[in-house]
Amino acid sequence: MKKNIDIKTVVRTFFAWQEEKEEKWLREMSNEGWHLTGVGFFNYRFEKGEPRDMIYKFDFKVLRNVERDEYILNFKDIGWEYIGSFGAWYYFKTNADGDHSLELYNDNRSKIEKYKRLLLVLGIIILPTMFFSIPNLYMRIIDMAEDSVLRSSLVFNIYLPGVIILTIILALAIYAIIRILLKIRRLNKDIRQ
Repeated sequence: MKKNIDIKTVVRTFFAWQEEKEEKWLREMSNEGWHLTGVGFFNYRFEKGEPRDMIYKFDFKVLRNVERDEYILNFKDIGWEYIGSFGAWYYFKTNADGDHSLELYNDNRSKIEKYKRLLLVLGIIILPTMFFSIPNLYMRIIDMAEDSVLRSSLVFNIYLPGVIILTIILALAIYAIIRILLKIRRLNKDIRQ
C-alpha cells in the first residue's frame, strides 16, 4: 500500500546576511510538522511529518565533486544531517535536543571565513559586469543618441532595459556586499570582546 505523503513548496526570499531569520523560519516550520527536504532558487520543499524541534544551519563552500562527499560526512560525524544544496550553499539539520553542538561552526573565525568565501564568489561575478558590461551598454546608448538613433525601437526595447536590469543587479550586489561586510565586522567585534 502506498503511503500518502504531503509535500509542499514554499517560495520565500532570504539573503546571505539573513541566516538567523531563515534558520528561525525553518525551525518554526519543523515545529509545525513541515520538514525541509530540498532547496532551490528562493524555494523550499517540505514534507509533512510529526512536529519536531529541528535546528537548521547553512554553509557556503565551493567544492569539487570529489570533495563534496567528505565534506558532508564531516558534518554527519558531528551530528548534522545533510538536506541538500543550492549552488554552493549546503543545508543541514539536527535535533535541537541532541547532545552535540547546535552550530556548524563554534567560533566566529570560521563564520568569517564562510562570509569571505561568499564575498570572493560575488566579486568574481560582479567585477567583470561592473567594469565591462555596464559601461559598454551606456556607451552604446550615448553613441546612438549622438547618431540620432535614440528614437529607434532597438534602444528602447533592448539596450535601455538591459542597462536598467544590469544596473539594478549591480546595485543589489553592492548592497549584498555591504551587508556581508557588516556581518563580518560584527563577528570580528565579537572576537575582540
